[in-house]
Order: sequence, then C-alpha cells, then structure tokens
Amino acid sequence: MNYININTWDSDLFGFSMASIISEVLDPNILCGVDAECRENSVTMLQYLCASEDIHSIHQAEKAGFHFIDIRLTFEAQLGPHILSPEKIKGLDFTLANESHIQALLSISAGLYKDTRYYADLNFPRDKVSVVYDRWVVNAVHGTFDHLCYGLFTTDQAIGFCTVRFIDDKRCVLGLVGIAETYQRQSFGTYLLQLVMVDLYERGFSNVRVVTQGKNIGAQRTYQGLQFKTSRVDMWYHKWNFCSDGIHQYLTS
Repeated sequence: MNYININTWDSDLFGFSMASIISEVLDPNILCGVDAECRENSVTMLQYLCASEDIHSIHQAEKAGFHFIDIRLTFEAQLGPHILSPEKIKGLDFTLANESHIQALLSISAGLYKDTRYYADLNFPRDKVSVVYDRWVVNAVHGTFDHLCYGLFTTDQAIGFCTVRFIDDKRCVLGLVGIAETYQRQSFGTYLLQLVMVDLYERGFSNVRVVTQGKNIGAQRTYQGLQFKTSRVDMWYHKWNFCSDGIHQYLTS
C-alpha cells in the first residue's frame, strides 16, 4: 500500500522533495506508513488535504505536526441552454490562446496569485512560487497540463485568461483565471467566464468545477454570480522536515 504521492513536477521546480498524502482520512496507522515513506524518499515538504468536517483527521494532522495553511473551496455549476452568451464588448477578442499569446499572458500572471497557499507558506522561496503559475499558463497553452487556455484580448494586449482541464467528455475544471490589474473590478472576469462557459457547453460539457481560496472573497462572489454552488470545503495542511543547511525555515519578523 502506498501512503504518499511524490509531486515530481513541484519537486523539480523548488529543488527539494515534495509529496502529498493519498488518504483523505488520517489515523495513527496511516500516519506511521506516511512517515516511513517520507523517510524512505527524503521528503522535505508534505501536504495533506482534509475535508473540513473531518474533525478526527484534523486533530490527527495537528498532533502529527502539520500546520494549517489554507481553506480550499470547490464550486460547481451545471452547463446548459440557460448559460447565455453575454453581449459582445466591442474591441475585445475571445479566443483560444496560442504560442503567440504567451508573453502577453505571462505579463498578467506575474504576481497575480498571492492569495494561494504557496505564498501563504513562508517556507517556499518567493521567486520560485511565481514560476509555478507562469509554467501553468504556458503548459495550458500547449495542452500539456490543463487542456485549453482561453484568452481575452484587445488589438495590442491581453486582458485576461482562463485555463481548463477535462475530467471526461462531460465534466471539466477551470484552472487558473487571471485578469490584468488595470482591468480588475470592472466585470471583465465575469464576462470572460461567461464566454468560457458558453464555449464549454457548445463542446458538449454539462458540468464545470472551480477551486479558490477561502480568503479570495472577490473570486467567490464572481462564481456565485454565475450560479456556481459550493460543493466542498477542505483544509490544506503542510508539514516540513527541515534540511540541515537551514535553507527551509520559517521567516520571522
């Protein structure tokens, strides 16, 4: 039985071994197996996602030295004829992003995701955290991580983007959603997501999910306004095994 997954992509990026606990529930036996596999694989950072209602597993995680880092909210919406295409905004082009759009999209993503748990955990090097989301965008354009990247453009710049991963032929997940800073709080995010949802329905999808952080109130209101409903509330926990060179340590004020 395996107790952890080694997060190869993340490990390669940050330069130390990262892993996730496979089980949704924790007990002393599972934690014993987790500990043995972490030692065997020299894991530096271990993450655990726990359902918010599972009080027993939360207590087990805290007793084992995990630290709460973030709330993860999952929203879900049904796609259908009720999803109406918004009135077109003159001068804006909605299209699938391609190689020629990448630099413009990266100019949006830079520094945009500071509400995420990697930013909340001060053990992660700040400069490398931003690379996570830049690579996510590039891979989505190439279809090698998420499957699609939609973009919203003027004639000379990118306004926003939304990546999408397919679960199967009926279900999909919105990945990264980003709006350029100068266009935020002007309903461009809602406009972009409406166009994305219409296109996904026309592609045959009937269900779409999206995940955001508990502290990201703006994103929650946007999704709720588009008829997304909360389907799950989870808690992210991190545990670190500090290296002897002292590189990975909590920052103090």
